Amino acid sequence: MSKEKLINIIAAPISELKKLKIGIMVRATLPLILKLELITDLEIERLQKSDYSKMTFDLNYPVLKKVDEKISIVENRTIGKYTRYYAKPQKNKNSHYLITSEWYDLNQEDYIRWLKRKVKTD
Repeated sequence: MSKEKLINIIAAPISELKKLKIGIMVRATLPLILKLELITDLEIERLQKSDYSKMTFDLNYPVLKKVDEKISIVENRTIGKYTRYYAKPQKNKNSHYLITSEWYDLNQEDYIRWLKRKVKTD
């Protein structure tokens, strides 16, 4: 996906964005947001916190998890007995992050509002 397409997605009306599946929307937008550094370092820090992710998206896991290079990707992805993060690390500046895979329909409107509020498109 290009930055132009991402900007078009963010600019689309909420009613149109609600037609998309939340997991597909996150996987299409968040990696590019990280790669192109379209959110602040502070927002990256916040997205790694459980309480912020709960308050902002009603998620039970942090949106982002910084990859620990000392352990395998499977270990990085796993919390308890289950993998809670997508397998492909995403780069932002000099770090790699995993994105939570624990998105449900009830998180969709919160994610759309976050996109419109936090992502720098200019």
